[in-house]
Parts: sequence; C-alpha cells; structure tokens
Amino acid sequence: MTLIVNLNDPNLWTPVWEFDISAQTLGSTLESGSYVRIPEQKCPIILHKSLLAVYANNPLAKPGWFSAGYLSQSIKLPLTVGGNPTSYGTSRRIVLGRTQIVPFLDIGVADFAIAFLCHYWHRQIQLVVWEYQGDISTTELTAIAAISEQLNSIESKVDGL
Repeated sequence: MTLIVNLNDPNLWTPVWEFDISAQTLGSTLESGSYVRIPEQKCPIILHKSLLAVYANNPLAKPGWFSAGYLSQSIKLPLTVGGNPTSYGTSRRIVLGRTQIVPFLDIGVADFAIAFLCHYWHRQIQLVVWEYQGDISTTELTAIAAISEQLNSIESKVDGL
C-alpha cells in the first residue's frame, strides 16, 4: 500500500508536542558521572492522524550516536486481561538529529496516544512532533475512485442508449 500525501505544504503540519528534558544527577557533584535515566515521556494530548513528523536532538551527543530512542503508539482496546485494560502498541526508532516521517498503522481508530523513551545513555533529549493534517489516501483508494468514476460514466452512456 502506497500513501499519497502532500508533504510539501507547511500549512498541513501542526506541532503537537515538544519537550527538552535532562537527566537528573546522582550525588552532589557533576563529577560523579551517575545519572538517573530519563523516564518515558507521554504526550499530554490524544492524536487523531496516523502520520507524524518527528525531530529528536541531543546537544550533548557524541559523534557516533545515531539513535535517539523509540516513539510508541498506543491504542486502547475494549478488552481486559486479568482485570486490566489492554492496548495495542507499536513503536518506531527515532534517528538523532534528523526530521523523519513516522507513519503509524491506521486501522480506522480515530484516537491514539504516543510516548517517547530515549536510550539510557542520553543525558539530555529534545523532541518535536508534528501531526499531518492533510488528506491521506492510498494508491488503492485512488484506483478504486477512478474505476468508480469510469463505471459511472459507462453507466450513464448505456442509460443514454
């Protein structure tokens, strides 16, 4: 399935989440080198579109660091297991220092939550998430629409005979 979207229109992208967080140090001095891992950050709003753009940065990153962490999608399900509610989840690796398109599975669910968990070695992380507001189509849906138009045209010609 190929997505058909207009990625070049900046008006179709809305910033929905941004943060800059640093790890807490253990002990009284920075010289100890011990840090508490940055906890998973949960987006405070519910998202509606399955196509996101994400940029992650760490101004303290070493030159060889490539990955920032994982952005996960969570869709609540109306099922319970052992008395606890369940959810469907998927995640995508986020590359450090590069804006990337993150297409999450669109299964017809209108609302979902996202969270970001950076790798344990990051002592600072900055993240920006944009939500695509334009129409999302697929080549299959476009082909079905074209065939439907052609079929309507043929039917009107047959009706005219």
